[in-house]
Amino acid sequence: MSGAVPWATAIAVGVFLLCFLRYLRAITRGGRPDTGAVAAARGAAILPAFITVGVLIGELAVSLLVPGIEGWAAYGMGVTALAGGIWAMERGVRAARGSA
Repeated sequence: MSGAVPWATAIAVGVFLLCFLRYLRAITRGGRPDTGAVAAARGAAILPAFITVGVLIGELAVSLLVPGIEGWAAYGMGVTALAGGIWAMERGVRAARGSA
């Protein structure tokens, strides 16, 4: 499994960067940040961010209470953080494009 981890990490970082570039394109107009689009994106992304934090706190509690899953819990927390970040950015992109 150790050979697959670097590839999985590289793919995850690549997906995150692609989503982040989409987010940047959605909140800028003519090379400058559009205040309306930024406000809409920020408002739309707050709920997924809070839900992601709640799930991460739950995963941390489980990993502290159940012995022997610390290593797997770390992978789960990484996947959760990545998925939550992408979810928040995609909601922000939709909200920013809708505000234009």
